[in-house]
Amino acid sequence: MEPLRLNSKDVLAPAWAGVGEQAHMPVRADGARPYAGAHVDVARDGDSRTSGDATVRRPWWRTALRVARDATIGLLLIAAVPVTFVAVLGVRSVPDNSTLLERMAQVEPMRAVTSPIDRTITPMQAGIALHELQRHPPHSTFPTLAVSAPVERPWETLELSPDMFTSLTAFGGFRGPSPTEVIAAAVNGFSDAELAYLRAVAESPTWNTVDVVATAAEVDVIGGEFVLPFRPNARAYNMPIPSFADSKALAYAANVRAAYYLAIGQPERAEAALRSIVSLGFAYMDDGRSTVEALIGRVLVGIARDGLHQLYTATGDLAGMALTKPLPPIATTPDPRSSAAEPAASLNTRANTDEQTLPRAIRLERVMLQTMTSCGSVQTMLFPESDGSRTFFERERADLARYPSERAYMDLIASTSSVLPTTADSDLHFIPRLIIGAASVTSTVLHNPRIETCTRLTVNFWR
Repeated sequence: MEPLRLNSKDVLAPAWAGVGEQAHMPVRADGARPYAGAHVDVARDGDSRTSGDATVRRPWWRTALRVARDATIGLLLIAAVPVTFVAVLGVRSVPDNSTLLERMAQVEPMRAVTSPIDRTITPMQAGIALHELQRHPPHSTFPTLAVSAPVERPWETLELSPDMFTSLTAFGGFRGPSPTEVIAAAVNGFSDAELAYLRAVAESPTWNTVDVVATAAEVDVIGGEFVLPFRPNARAYNMPIPSFADSKALAYAANVRAAYYLAIGQPERAEAALRSIVSLGFAYMDDGRSTVEALIGRVLVGIARDGLHQLYTATGDLAGMALTKPLPPIATTPDPRSSAAEPAASLNTRANTDEQTLPRAIRLERVMLQTMTSCGSVQTMLFPESDGSRTFFERERADLARYPSERAYMDLIASTSSVLPTTADSDLHFIPRLIIGAASVTSTVLHNPRIETCTRLTVNFWR
C-alpha cells in the first residue's frame, strides 16, 4: 500500500474555501449556545466590544474618567518640574550684608564734612541732576527721562603729553594723573601744561550739576531718572543701576580738581570740591534703591575721604587728619547665596527701630528680596503670602516711600511675585526654558500666576 501523502494545498484548501464561498463547517444544533471564542472580538481598551453581530458600547462616564485620569497624570508630571525646581533651589535667604554695613558705619563720621544744605533745591531737581551725571544705555523696559545734553567729562578727552605728571601714573582706567597722589603732589607745584590740564578739569560745568545733588536735602532718585508710570512688563529686580566705573571716575576727577585749587593757593575751594563728593556718596546711600547704589556711595565717600586726608596733611589741619585717617581693612563680603545668608523669615521679626538703622538703599533692596523669598518654598509658591510678610511690606512702604515715584516703585516690588512676567526667554538656555515652560502650563491650568513667577524668580536668582 502506498503511503498517504498530504500537501499544504490539501490541508489549507478547505479552510480558505470558507473565506470566499460556503465552507463545510460544523453546524450547531438548534438552541445550542455558540462556541464562546468563535465570533467574539473584545476591544480591551476601546469604547465598544463586538459579540456576533451586536455592538456593546462602554458607558460614557468610564471614557470621561479615563480621559480625566490621563490629563491629571500629565499635569502632575508637568507640575512636578517647577515644583521640584523651587523645592530644591528656591530663594530662601537674603544676603548677609553685615560686612557692607560695617563699611557703611566706618564712613558715618564723614557726615560732619558734607556740603551745606540748600533748602531751595527740590528732591526732583536733585534727582534730575543725578540722572544727568550718569550715562544710561537705552532700556526698553525702563525708559529714562530725556537729558538736554550730556555732562562734560574732560578727564576722558584731554590728552597728556609724555612729560606731564611723570611721577603720577594713572591707574584703574582713569585717564589722568594718579588721583590717589595728585593732591599730595600739589605742594610741590605743577608745570604750566599740567596746570592747564588741572584747570580744564576743575572748571568744568559738570561740577555745577554735582553741587545741585550735593547740597540738596533729599534726592528723588527714581522720579528724576525714570519715565512714570512704569510699563506693564517692568519688574523691580530688572531696574537698571548706575555705572560703578563712571561714578568712581567722577570722584577721582574731584581729587584732580582739588589738587588744582591747592596748587593755586585756594585750599578752601579744594576742600569744598571734596566735600561735594562726600555728599554725593551719602546721597547714593540715603536715597538710592539698591545695595549696589549704597556700595557706590560708600566708595565715593572713601575716595573723597582719602583726598581730604591728603589735603589736611598738606595744610596741617590736625582735626581733619584725625577725622580722615586711614581705615582698617574689612573681610570680604560672603557669597549672598551661601549658608551664612540670613533667613528671610527673620526679617518679619526684626524691630522697626533696627530696620531704621540701615541705609535706605539697603532697606529698599531688602524689601524686594523679601518679596522674592516669598517664592522660597513650594508652600509659599502655591499659596498667598503670610500675614507676617504683608505686615513687613506695609510697614516698610509707609516708612520708605516719600514721593509718588517711590510709592510706584514699592507697588512694583509688591507685584513681583503675583503678576505674570511678560519677558522673553530667548536669552535662557534650553533647561531653564523647559522649566519655565512647564511652570507656565501649570500656572495657566491652575489659574495661579505665582507658579510661573516664582519659577522665573528662582531661575533669575541662580543665573
